[in-house]
Amino acid sequence: MQRNILVYHAVTGCDTVSQPSGHGNKTTWKVFQQHGALLDDLRRGTLSKSTIRSVEEFFCRIYSPASDETNINDVRYRIFQKGTKDQEKLPPSRKCLEQHIKRAHHQAQVWFQADVPIPEIESPIEVDGTRMLRGDYTHTSVWTILCQTSSQT
Repeated sequence: MQRNILVYHAVTGCDTVSQPSGHGNKTTWKVFQQHGALLDDLRRGTLSKSTIRSVEEFFCRIYSPASDETNINDVRYRIFQKGTKDQEKLPPSRKCLEQHIKRAHHQAQVWFQADVPIPEIESPIEVDGTRMLRGDYTHTSVWTILCQTSSQT
């Protein structure tokens, strides 16, 4: 658990990564104490699909502690089915969670190599083909990765 504290901080909210909506430090810390191993692979250099699935399961535990579900969209749907109309109480969709995980992974890599003169960190310029920075290194936010509707094209 101690070795994952930086990953926990990156995933659950820090200066550069948002926190899970509607869930503070107490809730996320309890989940981390029980399921911190789900964040183990986020310490590694390359972000894999299995790592994304593990972190997704961690978020399922945050939003639905009594459930064994591992798909965040299923948790989201089940919470909505219970009558929750406040979107702040719903977990993020899987696509949004993937973007969150990418940001948290990048932040964790920066922290883990903070003492290295020339760190080997995946470039934030392109992650999965999503351009996050321009050539002049100014920040370009990725607001959504959803498809445009036919009226927007």
